[in-house]
Amino acid sequence: CLMWAMSNRKYKTAQALLENGANPDIIDNTGGFALFDAIDFKWGDSRGDEDAKYVKLLLKYKANPNLNYCSPKIEGETSSVECGTSPLIHAVSKGFEKVEALVKAGANINYATKTGITASMYALLHQDVKTAYYLIVEKKTDITKPYYYYKSNTDTINLEDARYPVDLLLEWTFELDSYEYNLKKKIIKEFSKQGINYQER
Repeated sequence: CLMWAMSNRKYKTAQALLENGANPDIIDNTGGFALFDAIDFKWGDSRGDEDAKYVKLLLKYKANPNLNYCSPKIEGETSSVECGTSPLIHAVSKGFEKVEALVKAGANINYATKTGITASMYALLHQDVKTAYYLIVEKKTDITKPYYYYKSNTDTINLEDARYPVDLLLEWTFELDSYEYNLKKKIIKEFSKQGINYQER
């Protein structure tokens, strides 16, 4: 099936399936779909596969870049991926070209999960400097809103403990005048434009 072809990086198989009318947005019983599998690293690949050609193939055949993931609740099991995670959020730190392809295809750059997580916040959290710069400085994503965590071992969001994207940026430390340091300076400038003073945190 299409999802198998994506997970195992069988390009010709995936292309043939799509050419013959395979639905790129079909969701399986785990909540997964082909675009999520294309974004993920290949099964068994611990090095990380950042090739975006599978993402681009699905988008060419009109895969929905705003179709969100949500695994069904199974008693005693939890998913490492938050219900409602978008392909764009999922793509952060899995290859910049995947992020860029999704944005060009119409992915909602300001979409937030129930906990307030956005792609730009995820980039800040994972110190994915290039993606953070692209989303925040070039695409002007909203970085003013808070995000939250779930209360321990519950499905309840802890609304009393608001966190902010700027706090994630404060954790970034790079060598002076390095590539990353200079991009961070530009990100700080965009924070300022959106009314957030990095120096006062």
